[in-house]
Amino acid sequence: MAETPVLSEVGNSLFFVTGISLEVRTQKLELTSEKSKVRTQNKWLKHQF
Repeated sequence: MAETPVLSEVGNSLFFVTGISLEVRTQKLELTSEKSKVRTQNKWLKHQF
């Protein structure tokens, strides 16, 4: 019975790490979408002038 807390701790840390990597991925996606927004705005501006 003494092993279960260790297992749960390992599971929690794994879950934590996975959450961090997911957050990083979403931040990267947000950054890329922002970049694409800027690109489209630049294209639009070039077409305007």
